[in-house]
Amino acid sequence: MQHDSMFLRQSTSPNKLNADISLSYKNKFLYFFNNFFYNLKKEKLNCEIDFFQIKNLENIDKSFFKDSPSRFFSNFFWKSLPWTKLKEELGEINIFDTGCGSGSYAKKLQIFSNNIIDSYFGIDKFFNENWQKITEKNISFSKFNGFNFAKYIPDKTNFFMTQSALEHIDYDLDYFQQVRDFLQNQNKKFIQVHLFPSTSCLHIYLLHGFRQYSFGSINKIIDLYKMNNYHFKLFVLGGKNCNQLHFKYITLPMLFKLKDRRKIYFENYQKKLLKAIYKDQQYSDVKHASFFGLVITNINNIL
Repeated sequence: MQHDSMFLRQSTSPNKLNADISLSYKNKFLYFFNNFFYNLKKEKLNCEIDFFQIKNLENIDKSFFKDSPSRFFSNFFWKSLPWTKLKEELGEINIFDTGCGSGSYAKKLQIFSNNIIDSYFGIDKFFNENWQKITEKNISFSKFNGFNFAKYIPDKTNFFMTQSALEHIDYDLDYFQQVRDFLQNQNKKFIQVHLFPSTSCLHIYLLHGFRQYSFGSINKIIDLYKMNNYHFKLFVLGGKNCNQLHFKYITLPMLFKLKDRRKIYFENYQKKLLKAIYKDQQYSDVKHASFFGLVITNINNIL
């Protein structure tokens, strides 16, 4: 593992307020103000954009429909990765998951990949009791200080991932800078896959993390790697109809401290989520993305 890295204290957005902790009414207002106006800035994205499509929706297991629209899309995005081709290109698939939370993706990714992942290592600022339950020979976890990522990256790592984690990292550009330095020292094939909230998420997630991700924010990440011969692609997950469903079934009940409507009206939610996905996949619009998936790699024609 690497131990030396400069901490630049750099972020993709100017907002420094962390909505994951209790904020005063003044700071709550500033949080929305800072993010809303920064997200309004229009900027051309410096990479290819693709609209993620879920096929054979009618055959999907009902258990998937308990999730929020963005999590539903995220799970299918991970499932749809070309795992067999990645195995051929990378030799071994050794995953480093930052902001892993409970570590649930350690098991999910094994299922999604048909058990071809060689190792999974997850780190998080907070210890989770579930780690002890799922730790085994090729799955391990560690608590870390929240900024020295490089110290924890195993040398064999060639697959870097985050799932709904970057928005909770105060200096998110530091993460990408430290991963970049690691990769430059290693000189091997790799892939990075990062799933994070779009600007549309401000009004459906409300007080959540530090930021959402605009094209300007994403360009700052890409700019860190522009001197390298890497490939970048941004995937758009979901859209306006999924966002409206999230607001009605999740955001509003949360605001009024009511029960989660997904659990009360599960069958109704399932039907409406399916309908929303169909609509959004027919009329894709970047502006209303429910979530983004950013892929960075030096492997040709992998996606």
